[in-house]
Amino acid sequence: MPHMYHEPACHVLDQSYVLLMQAMAVHVQAEQNKLVS
Repeated sequence: MPHMYHEPACHVLDQSYVLLMQAMAVHVQAEQNKLVS
């Protein structure tokens, strides 16, 4: 969804936050896979 204003710092923060969330999700999935198998 579009932001009302664009600040480079905020954009970079959003990007790294998204990357962090993705990394966490992958890690959690891997842990669950280890438990299942």
